Amino acid sequence: MNITDLAAWIESHESLLSGFAAAIAILGVAAAAVRLGWRSVARRRKARAQPAAVAPPAGPTPIRQDVRYCRTSDGVRLAYSRAGTGEPLVRALGWFTNLEMEWQHDSARWFWERLAEKHCVIRYDGRGMGLSDREVGRVSPATRLADLEAVVDAAGLERFDMIGLSEGGATAVAYAARHPERVRRLVLCGTYLKIDWDAAHFRALIPLMPEHWGKDNKSFHQLFTALFIPHAAPDDIQFFNELQRSACSGEMARSVLISLASIDQREDAARLRAPTLVIHGKGDLVIPLSAGKLVAATIPGARLELIDASNHLLWYDKGVRQDVLDAVESFLAEPAAV
Repeated sequence: MNITDLAAWIESHESLLSGFAAAIAILGVAAAAVRLGWRSVARRRKARAQPAAVAPPAGPTPIRQDVRYCRTSDGVRLAYSRAGTGEPLVRALGWFTNLEMEWQHDSARWFWERLAEKHCVIRYDGRGMGLSDREVGRVSPATRLADLEAVVDAAGLERFDMIGLSEGGATAVAYAARHPERVRRLVLCGTYLKIDWDAAHFRALIPLMPEHWGKDNKSFHQLFTALFIPHAAPDDIQFFNELQRSACSGEMARSVLISLASIDQREDAARLRAPTLVIHGKGDLVIPLSAGKLVAATIPGARLELIDASNHLLWYDKGVRQDVLDAVESFLAEPAAV
C-alpha cells in the first residue's frame, strides 16, 4: 500500500480510529485512577496500622528568674536575681558564678529551682564575675560582705533565711553576726571559718591563673572541676569547665583565690544566735570534713548533717541532691524562735 492508498484508507475509517483512540485514552485514565485509588487505600491502611501520635505530657513550667542590678557602697554594679515566691532565701556567694549560665543548665539550676517552689530565692554574681562589673580590682572578705549587704538592701528584705556555700558560708556568718535581727535561719553548706588544713594544691595554682584561667585551656579548668565535682555526669563536667572559664578573668580568679587565706570568722561564728544547719559531704575534696565539723562545733546550737558524697557542690550528684534539698526544706520549715 502506497502513501496515497494509506491516506484514503485512514480517511474512510476515521470514525473507527477515533473510537479506538478514545477507548485507549479512557483506559489510560482509568488505569491511572486505579493506581491512585490503590495508593490512597494503601496510605489509609498504613495510617490505620500505625498508632496515632501522642503529644508528650506537658511538664511543669520552668520557674523564671528576674535579673536586676544594684550598686555597692563603693560603687560596683552587681547583678542579682529573684525566682519564686514565698519567704525570702538569700544565697551568699560561693565559687565563681554566672546567673544566666547557671539558670540554663539543668543540674546547676535544679537545687535553686526546687527551693524557688516554696521560697523567693535571691542569688547574685559577686563583683568581678558573671553579669556584674568585671573590672573592680581585688576582692577580700570585706568586699564580699559589702556585696551581700548591697543585694539584701536592694531586694528590700527585712528578715530572711540565708544559705552560704563554700567560702560564701563565711560571708553569711559575718553578715548574720552584724545583722542578727535580719537573719531568720542559716544554712551553711561545705564551708569553713578559717583555713586550718593543707591547701598547698590551691596555692600552687595561684601563679598560673592569670595566664591560663579564662583561656581556651580545658585541662587547666578541669583541675578545679575534678576537685569540686569529681562525681558528676560528663555534661555537668563540661558545663562547669565552661562556667569557670567564662565567669571571670584570670586576674580576678587569682585575687579570689588569694583572698581565701585571709578569711577568719571564728569569733563571729561563736556569737551567732540564729538557728543554723551545717551540711557537709563526707568526701569533700575542696573543704575537708574536719572544717565542716569545726563550723558546727563553733556556732552555738548548730546542727550537723553529713552527706555521703565527694562533690563539693552537692546538687551535681543526682544520687544525693534530693536528700540535701529535703534536709534544707525541713530545717527552713521549722518554727522560728520568738
